[in-house]
Amino acid sequence: MIVDFEGGMTCMQCRKVFDFVPLSAAVQPGWPAGVTLVSAGDIPVTERAQNVFWTEDSWPMTCVFCDPWGWVICAFPAGTSALRD
Repeated sequence: MIVDFEGGMTCMQCRKVFDFVPLSAAVQPGWPAGVTLVSAGDIPVTERAQNVFWTEDSWPMTCVFCDPWGWVICAFPAGTSALRD
């Protein structure tokens, strides 16, 4: 579930507009076993623009580029993904 605030939040540091997904929605029922949460800080910067990241359930004040350690990404086991029929 991506939260759409019709324009998103504005990062307090870089002023970039971004959307976020609440952390409580990160691991959904029915996702493959073995899904883990990986800190965005462990992901190369070039990959951060290509993925969906989750963060706290309150309104985040900084984007994943300014505060990568405050965001996570779901890491799926080899051969699986979040896309289901």
